[in-house]
Amino acid sequence: MSKTITPADIAARKSALIERGKAHKILSECADSRRRERAGDITILRATESAATGALRAEVASATGDGTTYVVTCDGPRDGRIRAFSCTCRDHRDRGSVCKHLLAVSHRYVEQKRDEYKLLADIEKLFDL
Repeated sequence: MSKTITPADIAARKSALIERGKAHKILSECADSRRRERAGDITILRATESAATGALRAEVASATGDGTTYVVTCDGPRDGRIRAFSCTCRDHRDRGSVCKHLLAVSHRYVEQKRDEYKLLADIEKLFDL
């Protein structure tokens, strides 16, 4: 069974991708330069995005390589905004700060979805939606 994709579906998905990009920018601006640098060293083991809510959940390896894993979560956009991010690492749990795990997941998500956004924009142009 196939589903017809409507202009509203495309607009909603583009809006969600834009909000993720804005949230990533805010996270990056809140983090110190050391965390931003170290985020590039983080290995994302598994990541899923809920089709129903847009929520992200990712398991990431500790940067120390000791086998520890952390879970990063981010809610889906609601009312045009992303409301909550969390990580199970001690840095985020104890200080509530933006940790390198959050930055790594956010950055990689935005990088991977950039092409999806471009494709949606091209579809809109092609079909004059």
